[in-house]
Amino acid sequence: MMPIISIFGLRIPAYGLCVELGVFAAFLVSLRLVRNKGGDFNTLVILYGVTVLFALIGAIFTYYAASYGLGRLIREFSRGDFSALRQMGLVFYGGLLAGLLGCWLAMRWTHADMRAYTDSIVPCIPLGHAIGRIGCLLGGCCYGVPYSGPLAVRSVEGGNVLRFPIQAVESLANLLLFVALLRYAKKGKPRVLAVYLATYAVIRFTLEFFRGDAIRGAWLRLSTSQWIAAVTFVLALVWLILGGLRRTEAVSNQKGRKKEV
Repeated sequence: MMPIISIFGLRIPAYGLCVELGVFAAFLVSLRLVRNKGGDFNTLVILYGVTVLFALIGAIFTYYAASYGLGRLIREFSRGDFSALRQMGLVFYGGLLAGLLGCWLAMRWTHADMRAYTDSIVPCIPLGHAIGRIGCLLGGCCYGVPYSGPLAVRSVEGGNVLRFPIQAVESLANLLLFVALLRYAKKGKPRVLAVYLATYAVIRFTLEFFRGDAIRGAWLRLSTSQWIAAVTFVLALVWLILGGLRRTEAVSNQKGRKKEV
């Protein structure tokens, strides 16, 4: 673990640095993609700014909701007790869903071409996520279950024991997903966002079984993230099926009109 990185005498938190690098890397790749589609730099900056702001708020809110419960937080805040704020964390899924909402609102506001910008931004989400997970590995958070096999890591935050390198595994999975989505989007295939949501839901649901930090809450033996992943997968799958049916119907109608001509 290396929670603090020293650069030219400056002590920088590894987690925060990796998150910032992830956002920056995702932005650079998105910029190249969107320019190939005739997009605008200023519009992309606005979309990213609003998306990151919404994502940060959503990630923090979901962390407190899962870790403390909204009822408890409201009761403590009403008594003037803000001690819970001393321990702040982020939940990726909360940030993802809130960020997508912010991005959609920003697209409506800027009148951006949703298809062009979505196909340019969505494939880069797992790239930024992969770099951010390296920050989790260095910082010792989001640690895995106790494990003493190959590539085990020692997490001080998780009790100073050897643990499964779940952060590195998820980082690798996100990198592979980034490459796959990039190829998918470049082929001009539809509903990139639905494909990402469905695929990442399967990845996250599976990897949660190897997580050792139970602070995020659990219900019926499934973590908060697993429940979100399950609901997200179902909704994304329905979106893909309905989209496929509409596309098939459109193709059939087009062929019918050609025959009539």
